[in-house]
Amino acid sequence: MDLANLESCIADQSSVKNLLRLRGFLYSLDFRAFVERTTGCANLDGSVDCSCNLYTPSCHLLCHDDVIGRRKVSYIIYLTDPDEEWKATDGGQLELYDIDVDGANPCSSPESSLLPKWNSMIMFEVLPGRSFHAVREVSSRGKTRVSISGWFHTNEVSSDTVVGKKRLSTLEQLRSDAIKCTENKSKVVPTLEKTPLGKMNWSSLRDWINPEYVSVAGMRKIQKHFAVNGSVQLFDFILPNVCDPLKSKLNREDSRNSRMRHTYDYGVGLGWTVCGPPHLRRYLRYESTNSEGTFRRSDVGDVLENIRNEVFASIEFKAWIETVTGSTCQLSNSEIRRFRPGFDYTLAYNTRQSRTEIDVTACFTGESSSPSWTSGDVGGYKCFMYNFGTQEGAADVYEEQNMNNDNNDLQSASASFNSVLIVRVSKSVDDFVKYVSTFAPSSRWDIVTRLVTSETE
Repeated sequence: MDLANLESCIADQSSVKNLLRLRGFLYSLDFRAFVERTTGCANLDGSVDCSCNLYTPSCHLLCHDDVIGRRKVSYIIYLTDPDEEWKATDGGQLELYDIDVDGANPCSSPESSLLPKWNSMIMFEVLPGRSFHAVREVSSRGKTRVSISGWFHTNEVSSDTVVGKKRLSTLEQLRSDAIKCTENKSKVVPTLEKTPLGKMNWSSLRDWINPEYVSVAGMRKIQKHFAVNGSVQLFDFILPNVCDPLKSKLNREDSRNSRMRHTYDYGVGLGWTVCGPPHLRRYLRYESTNSEGTFRRSDVGDVLENIRNEVFASIEFKAWIETVTGSTCQLSNSEIRRFRPGFDYTLAYNTRQSRTEIDVTACFTGESSSPSWTSGDVGGYKCFMYNFGTQEGAADVYEEQNMNNDNNDLQSASASFNSVLIVRVSKSVDDFVKYVSTFAPSSRWDIVTRLVTSETE
């Protein structure tokens, strides 16, 4: 609820008289003077910017720095039930992030976490590219995180810099080319020459892929659909003799070390490393060469890596993609990822260098099919959407993309076991994987392969 414009929203203002009194006190000259003395942030003006927030189960707020307009000090007043003490397993913590050793990005996990406590107030200075924080997902089904939050503004322009340059806010980074430096270092596949289709032997793919998709009739059907839609989703893609053992391994991996499920180190190790920074993305990436010794590798990671190498990074698959998409391609890179419930996501931002690419995402979950995945309630879906270019300068408000607008939503696919999504994308298209809720039935695992198409197409 927007408290700055409360009078225009409530007809009977006597019902909210205490809220109005509290708002008046918070932005009074005396209290602003107290905030200035406490925080060391001078010249706070009387701009009213506050709201009442209810975080019900599954609500969360991803890592960001709060920089919009002339905000200078952020504050939160907790109004949670005084008779119910919050525990770490309930979620809802305010998480504060330190800056990584690179001096430009937040660390992959929070430095400190503060539980909501009745009638307590938290304040911190808003600094571009520094005041990173998040609200942990509320994982208790019986509690609601109630708070009043807002900002004190200033007329001063931030002089904060990094390495002689202006430090960019989260929003400015998402709009600019600054994020190019954080692009992943996933497996780079050697450049391969186009193979004449008449000389291509599909026998190696038939050892891995559903024979329907390698048959002449099947490829023609896919080709026709892709030509019309620019995308296609294929189910039961990998053969059962490979996928059935994989599913049991995925379920076993999700249940391993269950006592650590609320810690950010959950699932890290044995070749799995955290990929960030968290104001842009967080997930685990698998590279067997990063494992701790020859015999200390992830069983699941090795299976997924074998599928990646034998199928998606093969010259035969490149030729198959060229057949069904009608494009001339070169394999670019491929990455094995895990999105853990309660932790992982990617934001919509674009690091594509070429004009057009074919994006191939092979998705795996511990559940063959689950209503919670298909409904989107627990996140985990991958979405492609048009961007509308960048704008210079800081924004006064965040510009929200309407995901229900058919003109903006290009393609969206829920997480499912053994499905492959193939999409033709350009520089004007962003993609993201929605934050995976702590209530999700399993992790989302995927193999993402990108193929660069000929610049003449």
